[in-house]
Amino acid sequence: MNDKEKRRWQRKEKKLRGRKAFTTAALPKIASQFGMEQVMQSMFGGQRDTKSAAQDLAYGALEAATPERALHLAKQALELDPRCVDALLIVARASKQGGEELMEKVCAAVRVGEEDLGKDFFDDNRGYFWGVLETRPYLRARAFLSQLLAKTGRVNEAVEHLEAMLELNPNDNQGLRYTLLGHYLMLDHLDDAKRLLQQFDDDGSAMFAWGRVLQRFLAGDHSEARVALTEARELNRFAEDYLSGRKHLPEQLPGYYGIGDQNEGIVCAVELGDAWAKHPAAVKWLKAAR
Repeated sequence: MNDKEKRRWQRKEKKLRGRKAFTTAALPKIASQFGMEQVMQSMFGGQRDTKSAAQDLAYGALEAATPERALHLAKQALELDPRCVDALLIVARASKQGGEELMEKVCAAVRVGEEDLGKDFFDDNRGYFWGVLETRPYLRARAFLSQLLAKTGRVNEAVEHLEAMLELNPNDNQGLRYTLLGHYLMLDHLDDAKRLLQQFDDDGSAMFAWGRVLQRFLAGDHSEARVALTEARELNRFAEDYLSGRKHLPEQLPGYYGIGDQNEGIVCAVELGDAWAKHPAAVKWLKAAR
């Protein structure tokens, strides 16, 4: 085994170790996620008051079986606490309004979260946000704001929010790094994409594997792009059909995925599809690569 083959094997072994760790983070069921959060809040949230009662209703809304039930519980939460961020977000998303009106409501929910936490809290807890339960409604609202911004073409603004949230929560429990990587590659921010890939070097997801292929191709390192392509195909072979345009994404996107399965390939294409589509030379190269 020569040095180049040895380095490749070491990279592959490292990625496989990362994928083993990644299995526990693969899109948990929402009910389980919020249910656990509610249990933790009741155990460690201190004295129960109107604000905590409102948050309990908001958790119920987040887990509700129907949009109507979710809206009903969210409105009840706001009657107890008009500044309940999760409830504000649910009501905003349930409204018939769209465009700028929806954006304004979501921005307002984010501002409420920032004001209630306070500047000193941000300074004292930067880097540890997810571990403090009361930050999570704010982080959820800000993540949704970044989605809206990207959807309306304001991708640079979305990137600023995602970068800020990764500073607050470097462990990225929300999985925002995948969306951010897609934005970087679509905007041709190749140095930023490289830095993000290095920051989460142990990430063994299809999203990072296929993102690495595109980053290296766009950077002009076609030999390393070929190495990355071989590894990406081994990690998830399904993503290629969607990224190359051979298959279209299904109308109903999966709510969960498993390591190396077709659902992971679909999620990968959701996160990186726009970036690949913006670079037809990369898609042409991918189609021709054997």
